[in-house]
Order: sequence, then structure tokens, then C-alpha cells
Amino acid sequence: MRLIALALLPVLAGGCAEAPRAIISPDHLTRQIEDLRGLIQAAEQGELLPPDRLLVAIDEQTVRDLARLGLPREEAVSGSGGRLRVRIDSVDVEFRDGHGLVRLDGQLHRTSEGSEEVFAELAVLGRVDSVEVDEESGVLRGRATLIGIEVKRVGLSGEGSVSRRVLEAVAGLNPQILSLLSESLVLPVRLEREVVIRGTGDEGPVRIAPARFPLSARVTDLLAFDQRLWIVLDVSAGDWAPLETTPERTEEES
Repeated sequence: MRLIALALLPVLAGGCAEAPRAIISPDHLTRQIEDLRGLIQAAEQGELLPPDRLLVAIDEQTVRDLARLGLPREEAVSGSGGRLRVRIDSVDVEFRDGHGLVRLDGQLHRTSEGSEEVFAELAVLGRVDSVEVDEESGVLRGRATLIGIEVKRVGLSGEGSVSRRVLEAVAGLNPQILSLLSESLVLPVRLEREVVIRGTGDEGPVRIAPARFPLSARVTDLLAFDQRLWIVLDVSAGDWAPLETTPERTEEES
């Protein structure tokens, strides 16, 4: 959370500031340029999307709409400087230029004893770094990395200065902010973990015995362009196993 600390230091020292200030990780900018070059090269060679993998494309507007369903949202978080109240007012999601971007706009409040309060209006920027398949549910879950902070306004009300304590509190919020970014990345895709074939029964010229086999999937690549998140999956099937069936009960038995 060094980015947040650097962003808040000059404005907290002055009490209240209106001028926006943005800090973006230089590593993110470097990686974005490298990934854009890789996308162009892969497109020119006809290797942008592999033909031997399962491809899932998710529209950014769908993810954006899902992320906004629960807004505004408030919750209390714990930082190194005490309890803070976080309010998320808006979420934006973009799948372009090789990277997925998640932006949270909201407010951060810290109330001390008495009437002292510090508030910050800020935006948190995160890069969609990875997508994983949940082993239990088969749901695709996105993970975001914090890449920047834009401080819109910081103000103090009440008597006394609590700037240093607030700065320490905000600087210790890295796990909570990463969690908020990832929770805002709702991917409406669920992969089946098993294929079940009920069989055709004992009658007829073609008979298929009931069986099941497991499916496993892992994400091998992630691309963001054309306002979609393209998830490349390697899917494999396990061994077939007989499916135990329960004989149908007759009317006399019931």
C-alpha cells in the first residue's frame, strides 16, 4: 500500500485538497506496453486464440452490470491505525488493451474519539491478473492486483490533527482493498465438474450403459481486448466409471 501512502501524504499535510492526484505503478505501464506488443505479434501470426483449447468470452458490460448490483456498499475494515469505514459508490470494468481493469470509486472514513473525522474521496485501480477455476464449485473467479490510487479530495473536520494516524491506517489496508477489487470482478461462468450419462436402458437396438466421468479444467491464458475478457481453458476428461442406478419403483411397491 505504499502507493496510497505516497498519494495521501501531501494532501493530508495541508488539511483539505481539491486537486486530483493519481499514482500508477510504473510496473503496470511497462507490462501493459509489453503485452500490447505481444497481442499485435500474435494477431499478425494468426496465433491470438489457440484452436485446441476451450475459449470463454465474457462481455465487459455484463461484468460491469453484475458488479453494480450491490451498490452503494459499506463495510468496516481494520487497518494498522484502527477501524475504518469504506463506502463504494461505483464500479467500472474494462476489458481492453490486453488487460482487464477494475476501478472502484468511493469514500474512506475514520472517526476518532469525539467529533474528529477524516474522509478521503478516492478511486482504486486494479488489474485483472488471473482467473482461476474453483475446484469445488467450478465457478470462474477473477483476481486483481492493485496498480494505482487516484485521490480526489481529502478533508479533516473537528479539532486536532489525526493525519498521521489516518495515513498509517490507510497504508495497512492492502489485503482488504485487494479483496474488494476481486469481489467486484464477478464472472458469470460455471464449469461442470462431471459429465453423467444416464444410459438408454435395456431395450432397443442401441444400448448405452449409465456412466460418469470427471472433468478438470485450468486456465492457461487470459486476454482482454474488444471489450471482452477471453479466458483460455485446457479441459481434460478423467476415466469412465459405471453409474449406479436405482431401479424405478412400481405402483405396487409404493
